[in-house]
Amino acid sequence: MTPRHLNCHCCYQLGIAELRWDKYGRPWVMCGACGARTFTRSPNALRGIYMTSRMVEAVCQRVQSDPVECDRREREAEAFVREVRAEREMLVRETVDRSEGADHVQAVQPAAAGK
Repeated sequence: MTPRHLNCHCCYQLGIAELRWDKYGRPWVMCGACGARTFTRSPNALRGIYMTSRMVEAVCQRVQSDPVECDRREREAEAFVREVRAEREMLVRETVDRSEGADHVQAVQPAAAGK
């Protein structure tokens, strides 16, 4: 089967994402530029995959034709990325703090049980 190339909905690279099929016949898409993978449960999702690819193309064309729009979208995207990274760092710190507390409790419990 000839691979079909689509536009990536994550990094907005045109024609770089490839439609593939798993061993159960379900479609999935992998981007060669950013490595994003989109898995679907059935071939019925192909319509949405196709429409999303076309929407990415339309947005890219609009942004290229309007430098002001391009700058605005780029600033919005960068702000979103900073916000998500900050949330992730906070979650990682909370997880580490909780795991360190759990290690401390586990280390104390066996000694208390022996008395």
